Amino acid sequence: MDDIAVRTPCELLFLLRKKLKVVTHGVAEVPVQGGTIHGMSIPEGYARVMADRVEKGWEDLDLEIPGGDGEEELGQALHTWICWKKQYIKIAGRDPSPSPRSPPAAQGSPRPSVDPPSPPAAQDPSVSPSPSPAASGEPSVSPPPPSPRPAKKKKSAWVPPPPPPRYKKTQERKKKEKPAPEKSGYEMTPEELDAWVQEDVRKQLKPKKPPPKEPVDPAAKKFYLSMMCQPKPPLMSDYDRSITKSWEKKSNRRYNQVPQLGEQPKQSVPPLVVLSKEDEATAEFVKETNLTKAQLLGQEKIPVHQGAGRKPFVLGEPLMWPELIDTLPTRMRELHQWYLKACAEGYIMLAARIKHTHFYRGMDDIWIDFDHFWFLFHQDALDKSLVSVWSM
Repeated sequence: MDDIAVRTPCELLFLLRKKLKVVTHGVAEVPVQGGTIHGMSIPEGYARVMADRVEKGWEDLDLEIPGGDGEEELGQALHTWICWKKQYIKIAGRDPSPSPRSPPAAQGSPRPSVDPPSPPAAQDPSVSPSPSPAASGEPSVSPPPPSPRPAKKKKSAWVPPPPPPRYKKTQERKKKEKPAPEKSGYEMTPEELDAWVQEDVRKQLKPKKPPPKEPVDPAAKKFYLSMMCQPKPPLMSDYDRSITKSWEKKSNRRYNQVPQLGEQPKQSVPPLVVLSKEDEATAEFVKETNLTKAQLLGQEKIPVHQGAGRKPFVLGEPLMWPELIDTLPTRMRELHQWYLKACAEGYIMLAARIKHTHFYRGMDDIWIDFDHFWFLFHQDALDKSLVSVWSM
């Protein structure tokens, strides 16, 4: 991993039950001393990689170091740079090689320091280096390695269980043997063809067995025979048949449920009176006007409603009878409502502004008295001021 010089395709591994599993495929970045990722320094023993494709079932694997946008699972970190342990990065075409472990510090934390190494001290060129024990031929005794400190158990992230193993089928399915195809006519010998024809003719002319008869219920059979063998009714004469048919018609009186003569609850029937069209119109008019016979003949005076004439003008009161106001057009009714409101506020006339283009005498006002509205609503003689306003 440390010897690559360009971005290289790789596979990211994960240790599960003492076995390395390929969890994703991606690209490994060239390791740089003191490199950073998302504004933070890369820890010792980690490298920067980009996940391009995640194996099925490993999308929810927890990341040891979250991504730059807070990605905590492997499936969320697709096409982004993440940190991964170098020992679990397999370069395409190589075997994963564990990175060399540095001896733990004497008093510090087990995590190695990330400070850059100090430059070697300058030596005097005149002083020759001391020969090594191997060069002098003397046996060297190396000190025993320090005992490693017990590492704290790190709470491992939840790992999805592996898929169940697929059992190999030990026994192969036995293939059904297909029957051999029959020979066609041009492949048979004359003897075989004659035998095939005789066999086919025998099969076609073979008497077929009748289908088994279904058992019949004796009671149902007896009922069916009784229905089939009913005696025919005697023939009626023409007179009886016509009377019967007229009685069975749906238009007959017995279907209409009309009580016959002598069956009515009130036996006294008023005499039937037939009126002409003119008499019917007169009767309808009497019914609508509620006039009596004496009033129609002129023997009594017909009362006249007080609203038959015009309502006199009184400032502040309606211009027409209240019964006739609802029959006014929309604009006339709105003008009548405005007139009542203006009278309630103390106005007695209306001012209409005219322009110079109307009568060519400059700006001026035309005063309209409210009593002129009475003529307007009764369609009587109009004042010149109302005509002038209407023409504008």
